[in-house]
Amino acid sequence: MQTTSPMADGPRWWWPPAPHDLAALAFGAAVYWLPRLDYLGYCGAGQYVAVAQVLVMLLLGVVAGLLRLRRHFCAFGGAGFGLAWGVDLLLSLGFPGIFLCSHQLLPLEAAIIAAQVALPTWLGSAAGRALGRRLPALREPGRRWRIAYAPLAVAALLVMVSPHLLPLQLKVQEQRALATIATLAQAQFAYRDSHPAEGFACSLAALSADFAGSAASAGNKQGFVWRGGYRYRLHCRGAAVPRAAFTLEAVPYCRPTCGTIAYCVDQRGEIRALPVDSSPRGDSACGAAGRPLARPGAAKRRRRRASARTRP
Repeated sequence: MQTTSPMADGPRWWWPPAPHDLAALAFGAAVYWLPRLDYLGYCGAGQYVAVAQVLVMLLLGVVAGLLRLRRHFCAFGGAGFGLAWGVDLLLSLGFPGIFLCSHQLLPLEAAIIAAQVALPTWLGSAAGRALGRRLPALREPGRRWRIAYAPLAVAALLVMVSPHLLPLQLKVQEQRALATIATLAQAQFAYRDSHPAEGFACSLAALSADFAGSAASAGNKQGFVWRGGYRYRLHCRGAAVPRAAFTLEAVPYCRPTCGTIAYCVDQRGEIRALPVDSSPRGDSACGAAGRPLARPGAAKRRRRRASARTRP
């Protein structure tokens, strides 16, 4: 009588789950929850984490294709991720004071979660099956398991690294916002020098071509521009010309998962930084309570003074 190996298509029944199914379930749940532990209750965990989650699902699909466990293994991996999201949703509904994510776009969010699970696992499973057919060494079940350890190890590494990806993304976005504020401030003073009759500019589009297609250049009364997790705003004080005062702000618009520091600069040329929390206080308090960082072009001026002193 011919018997079928359990590795051919996985176990015939969903229950009880096999050990590899439970491992896939744990992988899916861990890659969802671990990055959120330090930012519990907030929406999202950043683009870097989303990429890691997609890669984990893709690698689980590769393992499933190699071992011919594609139906159950992928389903349990996706179930772990989906159940973790469902628990997050229930906690947000039951404890809105702690879990602040409102899930207002629930159908869209559910569709994104489904696509984030289904598409990479399907692609990975197809790649794993193709690899198993084309490599003669993978036709033996024992060798399939040994080869499958490599994508499993990479998936485990991504799961362990995922809690550190959001802080890394926050640091990158904060440094980018600081560099943007410094560049815009330098452009603002250059604009004042080249337009003495007008004074300082009142539009971000006048300071940078990158903001030329923004809402501010299209006549947005509030002058907000959203970019890289930050909301930029240029505010001119008074209607008299030449304009002698301005305030330029960069505030994270989804705190703390987009950024934790607000930056601002005014006509004095001193960039200030203020740590912000989930309250809107940082939008207006940066100029008064922010910590001074540096003046735009200060490093260049110091280098010029140092070189002037060393000249004979």
